[in-house]
Amino acid sequence: MLAIESPVHTCVVGRAFSMASIIAAAGSPGHRMAYENSRFMVHEASSSMSKNQVTDLVLSAQETVYKNEVLIKLLARHTGQSCAYIKDNFKRDFYMSADEAVEFGMIDVVLKTTSKI
Repeated sequence: MLAIESPVHTCVVGRAFSMASIIAAAGSPGHRMAYENSRFMVHEASSSMSKNQVTDLVLSAQETVYKNEVLIKLLARHTGQSCAYIKDNFKRDFYMSADEAVEFGMIDVVLKTTSKI
């Protein structure tokens, strides 16, 4: 979304888990919002590693590590958190309420159920 010149508004209604949480955080600062009962979850990149050959397993693991580093850098850029902090919270599924997502830097505004966008 960095290539788009006009402000990008993101609004979470319900759950923003996995990649959806990164998309929500990638909105333009000041225009990232979620309703008060929304939930967020971030986690490490994962791989199915369904191949049986050792070489394929190694390649898949290397690609997963690379994807994880890219996601950590993206989330750090959009939240203002350090890569170390993000990496520490990426180790397991990390769930947040809308208020916690504001503290984390993923969104800017929590909308009440009666709010209009």
